Amino acid sequence: ISATMAGAISSLANFAVYPLFWLGPASLLPGGHVPKRLPPSIEVQLVFGVLIGALCTPGLCRRMTTERLLSFSLLGLASGLLLLGWLHSDTLLYATSFGLGFALVQVTGLAGGSATLAAPDTHRARITALVVALFEIGGECGSTLLHPIVAQHGLGWALTALAAILLILALPALLRPRDRLPRWM
Repeated sequence: ISATMAGAISSLANFAVYPLFWLGPASLLPGGHVPKRLPPSIEVQLVFGVLIGALCTPGLCRRMTTERLLSFSLLGLASGLLLLGWLHSDTLLYATSFGLGFALVQVTGLAGGSATLAAPDTHRARITALVVALFEIGGECGSTLLHPIVAQHGLGWALTALAAILLILALPALLRPRDRLPRWM
C-alpha cells in the first residue's frame, strides 16, 4: 500500500469511528447525552475490540493477504456503522461496537504498517509521522462534525451517511488495493 493510500485510509477510518469513542464521555458533560438508543459505556466495547483486534492481527495476516484483510475490514467498518445506527438490542449494539473496534485496528494498523514497511529507510520516520498525523486529523475532524450532525439528523441517519461515505471513498482501495489512489482523492 502506498503511503498516500495508507494515510487516506487511516484518516478516513478514524474520521468515521473515532467520534464513537466519545459518545459515553460526552454524556457526562453538561448538556451532553448519549442518544437514548445506545447503552451506557458503549465506547468500552470499541476499546475491547481494538485490543483484541491488535492481538489477532498477526494470526489474521498469516491466513490472508494484507490487501484482502484491509478490504474486509473496510467493509466491516461500513457495516458496523450502519448497524450501530439502527439496531435496538443492547447486546447487538455492544457486539457491533466490539466489531467496529476490531475492524478499526485492522484498517489503521495494516495501512500504517504497510506504508512504513514500503518506505525506504531514509524516509520511514517521515512516512510514519505523516500516516499518524493524517489518522489524528481524521479523528478530530470526525469528532468535531459528528455531534452537531447527530443532533440535527439523528444517530441512525448520521451513521448511515458515514457508512456510505466510507464505502464510496474507500472504493478504490476495495477494487484495486495494490494501486495508488486516483488523482481525485
